Amino acid sequence: MVQAEAVWNEAKLEYERAKGLLAEHAIPAEEVQQRQAALLVAEAKYRAALNEVDEQVALAAVKRAELGLARQFLADAAIRAPFDGVVQQRHVAPGAYVQVGQAVVTLVRTDPLRFRGGIPEREAPLVRLRQPAQVAVEGQADPFPGQVTRICPALDMSSRALQVDIDLPNPASRLHVGLFAQADIVIDPDARTLAVPLTAIREFAGVEKVWVVRGGKAAQEPVQTGRRTAARVEILEGLAAGDLVLVDSRQGRAGPVVVEIQGGKSPGPIARKRRMPV
Repeated sequence: MVQAEAVWNEAKLEYERAKGLLAEHAIPAEEVQQRQAALLVAEAKYRAALNEVDEQVALAAVKRAELGLARQFLADAAIRAPFDGVVQQRHVAPGAYVQVGQAVVTLVRTDPLRFRGGIPEREAPLVRLRQPAQVAVEGQADPFPGQVTRICPALDMSSRALQVDIDLPNPASRLHVGLFAQADIVIDPDARTLAVPLTAIREFAGVEKVWVVRGGKAAQEPVQTGRRTAARVEILEGLAAGDLVLVDSRQGRAGPVVVEIQGGKSPGPIARKRRMPV
């Protein structure tokens, strides 16, 4: 285009020079006509060069649009998961055509896991967001810590239970999706209760008893128990703070006994966080 413009400018100068010489009768009119024709040819070539540049610019725009479309097709061909997880099931085979909205894989998030359970109606008003919880999973010795992350705004009309969600960190993938579990939500971390070792409880004919020492004599006392852990049992009725209880109920005998207290202090109430089963 630059070369065509230079030729056109030169043709214009030659034509103007020829007209001046013609006015002085220095050249014939035929030569001026030749210079004018050369000027028209140069102008036409310049216009053609401009049109060619416009065509190339338009072609470049078309190519850029085609490149963008190809990149979009390439991006759409790669399926990216919206979160980190593990593929549980593939629904299509390699090379198969899929429709818009068709499921390709089932992706399972493993960290964190979400425990979902129901709170009895009488305990529902005590539940709050971000309350700590302990989730006991079948087959695991120790419970897993978590916290309440979601509370359903309405109770289930059929079960009259309030549904809650508890998130459990699972970085090592120790837990698997679909396991059955039971959770305890700590609603009062400063609550206290009475508890005795699990070995202190003796059950006979459906009645639970412990050996209690009062007035220097050992006797069996029926009790009503509550929650249990691997080592302790909560006592709801039958004992009071400061009562002396035989740790191993199998060694209990009725009659006078001699009490030896280690450390010189009698055992007091055991601090226990108030928990609500889910």
